Amino acid sequence: MLIDAHCHLDFDELADYRARAGIRSGGADVEVSASGKGSTNTSLDTLIERTPDAYVVPSIGKGNWRRVSELAAANANVRAAYGIHPWWADQHDAADIKALAEWLERDDCVALGEVGLDVNIELSVEQQRARLKPQLELAVELGKPALLHSVKTHEDMLRLLKETGLKRGMIHAFSGSYEQGEQFIKHGFMLGIGGIITYDRASKTRDAVARLPIEALLLESDAPSMPVCGHQGEVNTPERLMITARSLAELRGCPVEDVIAQTSANAERLFGAFLI
Repeated sequence: MLIDAHCHLDFDELADYRARAGIRSGGADVEVSASGKGSTNTSLDTLIERTPDAYVVPSIGKGNWRRVSELAAANANVRAAYGIHPWWADQHDAADIKALAEWLERDDCVALGEVGLDVNIELSVEQQRARLKPQLELAVELGKPALLHSVKTHEDMLRLLKETGLKRGMIHAFSGSYEQGEQFIKHGFMLGIGGIITYDRASKTRDAVARLPIEALLLESDAPSMPVCGHQGEVNTPERLMITARSLAELRGCPVEDVIAQTSANAERLFGAFLI
């Protein structure tokens, strides 16, 4: 079983993919987009033939919590995560955090997410931290792991995890060093491995994932974002998760089926069993 541990399957850029993969919408389609353009420019002739067997679908804020929930309700192989993404954190207030608690208690919810810290946005890290901390505290209170977006905030994120006592989750789109990965793993977190490892220039991260314990690694597409090498500028789709899986297998010197089996077992250990 191939599990995509982080995929924005509800985004409008993936409408064509949902149709190809037999993913039911579960409700009225809404426009939710990473880019705002809704582009579906994808070279179908270059796609890998295998689609994931199951997905974890994180939300980005209150605007798509219901859409993600409907997707999970309509598809037995989809699990939901609810949270407030740092890019949209300034559009939420304390009342939204209170509402989030109710979503995290839903049966379809396997994690808090996508939440985190990002130095590349206008909102300061301190302001982001103030919005993130109560979400992490909710995860601890409700026994949920977290899907963490951490862009150049390694030390800040580790400090906040220690403060809140959250010791389960996934570092989404890991792009750090061996030492950084090891620190997160020691704290109880798994690492989401995505398209970055398909680029030769990402030598630091490629070296890290080759040596870190595979029992702590998860495969993720982050579709429609994070394109694999050779497909820059195109909408990323979950079919290309197999390209990442093959890259990880090559870096570790093992069969790709071993990578798929172990990372999927890791996902089920973190999120619970997937009904296929």
